Amino acid sequence: MAAQAPYSQPGLRSVSQLDVLRPQTRIRALEDNHRPHRTWKGFDARKKRAFTAHTAIARELA
Repeated sequence: MAAQAPYSQPGLRSVSQLDVLRPQTRIRALEDNHRPHRTWKGFDARKKRAFTAHTAIARELA
C-alpha cells in the first residue's frame, strides 16, 4: 500500500464551503473530518487492505 501524505488541511473546495459556516460549526466540521483519517491510519498501521478500510469507514459514516 502506498504511503499517503499526512492530513494537513482541507482542500480548496472544502475551505470555500466552510467559509459560509459559523465559527463553532466550522470547528466541529474540521474536527469531525479528522476522525475518519485517524481511523484510516489505524487500518493502515495494521496492514489492512484498502477495500476493508474503505468499507469500514463508509459503514461508520452511514
